[in-house]
Amino acid sequence: MERDELRTTLVNHLETLRRNLQVVSMEVLKTKYKKPFDVLRQDICKAATAYTRFLVFDGMRIKHKYFDEAVPYSKPSGSNRSQMLPSSVRILTRSNHSPLPCAKR
Repeated sequence: MERDELRTTLVNHLETLRRNLQVVSMEVLKTKYKKPFDVLRQDICKAATAYTRFLVFDGMRIKHKYFDEAVPYSKPSGSNRSQMLPSSVRILTRSNHSPLPCAKR
């Protein structure tokens, strides 16, 4: 998706939330309409994550001289933290892994 598509998707989900809040209270959304409200919250989270990632990582380049140092990031198992990469490399490789955590309430 391109930037405009990602932004439009996010704006549409936020507009839906705004319209819902104009009609019913937050408490009613969380109780009576819990399932559709949770789906909307997750859609907003996914759209915001995708849009933010695009803005942050679009056009990012890694200099060729750093290729030898770059290795795939994997979560260390147990106390074996010696395999962890420097935070700068983890940040650059984060876009290929799981989405950013969404707030669950």
